[in-house]
Amino acid sequence: MKPSYKNKFAAILILSAMLASGCTTNAAGDTAEADGTAAETTAAAVDAGKANAQLASLKIKDLVEYDSDDTSAEWTASDAAAITLNGTGAAVNGSGAKASGGDVTISSAGTYVISGKLQSGSIVVDAGKDDVVHLVLNGAQIVNPDGPAIQVKKAGKTVLTLNEGTSNTLSDGKTYADTSEDAPTAALYSKDDLTINGTGKLTVQANYKDGITSKDNLKIVSGTLDVNAADDGIVGRDLAAVKAGTVHVNAGGDGFKTTYDGDKDKGYLVIEDGTFAIESGSDGFQAAASLLIAGGTYDVVTGGGSANAEPHEEEMPMWRPDFGGQPGSGGQNGRTAAQATDGGANADSAKDSTAAASNAGSQAKDDGANAESGISAGKDDAQAANGESESKSMKGLKAEAGISVSGGTFGIDSADDSVHSNGSILVSGGRLDLATGDDGIHADVSIVISGGKVNVKNSYEGIEAADILISGGEIHVVSSDDGVNAADGSGSGEGPGGMFGGEPPAGMPGQAADQAAGGRAQSGTTAQTGGSAQPSSGTAPSNAQANGSGQAAQDGSADQSGAQQRPDGQGMPGGPGGSAGNAKLTISGGYLTVNAQGDGLDANGSITMTGGTVLVNGPTSGGNGALDYDGTFEQSGGLLVAAGSAGMAQAPSESSPQRSVLMTFPSTVKAGTLVTLADGKGTPILSFAPAKDIQTIVISTPDLKSGYTYAFYTGGKSSGSAKDGLYTGGKLTGGTKVVSFKLGDAVTYVNESGVTTGGGGRGPGRPGGFRNQGDAAANGAPAQSGSGGTQTGDSESSTK
Repeated sequence: MKPSYKNKFAAILILSAMLASGCTTNAAGDTAEADGTAAETTAAAVDAGKANAQLASLKIKDLVEYDSDDTSAEWTASDAAAITLNGTGAAVNGSGAKASGGDVTISSAGTYVISGKLQSGSIVVDAGKDDVVHLVLNGAQIVNPDGPAIQVKKAGKTVLTLNEGTSNTLSDGKTYADTSEDAPTAALYSKDDLTINGTGKLTVQANYKDGITSKDNLKIVSGTLDVNAADDGIVGRDLAAVKAGTVHVNAGGDGFKTTYDGDKDKGYLVIEDGTFAIESGSDGFQAAASLLIAGGTYDVVTGGGSANAEPHEEEMPMWRPDFGGQPGSGGQNGRTAAQATDGGANADSAKDSTAAASNAGSQAKDDGANAESGISAGKDDAQAANGESESKSMKGLKAEAGISVSGGTFGIDSADDSVHSNGSILVSGGRLDLATGDDGIHADVSIVISGGKVNVKNSYEGIEAADILISGGEIHVVSSDDGVNAADGSGSGEGPGGMFGGEPPAGMPGQAADQAAGGRAQSGTTAQTGGSAQPSSGTAPSNAQANGSGQAAQDGSADQSGAQQRPDGQGMPGGPGGSAGNAKLTISGGYLTVNAQGDGLDANGSITMTGGTVLVNGPTSGGNGALDYDGTFEQSGGLLVAAGSAGMAQAPSESSPQRSVLMTFPSTVKAGTLVTLADGKGTPILSFAPAKDIQTIVISTPDLKSGYTYAFYTGGKSSGSAKDGLYTGGKLTGGTKVVSFKLGDAVTYVNESGVTTGGGGRGPGRPGGFRNQGDAAANGAPAQSGSGGTQTGDSESSTK
């Protein structure tokens, strides 16, 4: 996982300022403790199970009711008053309405049929509080240069029918005559309930602010709406509901939203069906409470799309040369504290105002510095510095409480998160194709995927929440950082030496050449003294750790090897001073593929897998792993294949009931090269063609049996059925055997020499947080192929 380095950067500066003024980090910690649970984020405080159950209990039929007034588009001329527009004036034939110049006022319940063109005027409904007013647009074009084209000041409900076969237009001006606090803000504006039905078309040109607004309940039953708005497209306050229809919105602000801000159970945005094309400068769909979608077709572009996203910080700023080179140097290379604070403020969290402040606090704690609770003065300074430069939210689907998708087809291209909830997200059906400049699916509390198809085509992080449960569906994730990330900010000890202590891993940006040359043997290489590659029964020579005679990166990228050098005892995630978080990733079913440049499956806590299929094409950088967890990874079922670099490779926990094997190859296996795990007779258990260069692979399947002999092969061809690089069944021809070995009782670590004795992972209790290398040195054995320890299996290399 890569936390927000902007947020971390701000926290570092705040703590640095405290240290400079004579305070200590312990004092800061005491302050945080004195604030009680302030250090805990809202997300962490919420029980994910309860939040999921509450969201799942919401039903569209319970939240919205369409009565006969809402659904009926019928009318007869004999029962209606006719309002005829004629350029600068209007004529009324019937009771209940009066015309004065170009302004028509409707004062009682009834049906009013509006036709013609009005160049300067409006239709105003000012009826009784229980009156139902039925407006029929029958080829009407209304322009009001200084206010709404249609305004409902008072009524029990106004039903706007788009008559069959007609096109209608409403347009306002760039300024309104009434600019008071309660003044209208939309070309079609209602202070009470508003329903739109019919089969005709309505075009709204909103030049002032919003297109269509109801300050109460807004219902769209049918019809075609084409809204162009300077600010928000379609707005409901207490409720916005769509039963069907075609909706096109081009908005400078949000596309379709609810705005309820009271203390009652309101603010829902619910959609049963319809066709939507939303292009917005801010959020596409936004619910003040929960967003429920049961069907429909959605084409959503926000903030100019994912290509227009703000860049993400990819490295620790304190390790960058422009930050002064080495941690602890205190240099900022000419940057002032004010500049650094402004640059380091958490822009992502600021997008979501109050609700996302909890997420900002969560990340701050995850980063090892609680800017929320313990250092209020520093926090205020950071906020003041960032102040007016806060970024707006540009998410595809967004809700304050929760999002439930049970159907529909979505194409979302968003500059910000494609799907975002400050609470929970449930996906039980539908198809979501997501391209995002940030997270594909993000929830502060929990994400549950039980069905449907999710395709995160490109993202920064694919799926992220404090609690993630995958029990069904088909999910594909491509990310430039972590693929699936369970994070709640409850862990500690991120970074080398507990953030401020010790030295960073060798080879990091900003280090001198002698620092980069130092450190322990690289994962995927063998520490050598005088060229010897044999295990030593005595103490490893001291210069084996630092001299230049050690083997260089083996046919892999410098990116892999450079990040794999680690000084003994320096804490990386989960290392000394760190602790496992409370976040959880649970996989009980479904089909998941991940192609991540960062960690593939990442949990600031624990992972549990009881079923399903998971295929991970992990990072090529040694600073990340195909699997990354701080607590445990308990696997008792399902198929897991996780391939990636060797530097931070982990396997499931030793306590897992299901057996697994982690193979570290002597050199880089090129992308597309078949890797096969076969039984003692040469029959493939499975074959996998990684999408990128790899040096390690983890395989766990119920088919693996303790005490049986298996072998790894590279290359060749498989006659099995292929999907996403995984081949099952069939035979292998032309492969090269790398090693054969006997499978152990739990996790078996293998390299080209056979089974190694070391354990795996960066979990608590591992010196320095790195697999085997510390153990190897302690035992006097050089680290080999990223596994360390001594070899106890057979070493073979032959062609089958």
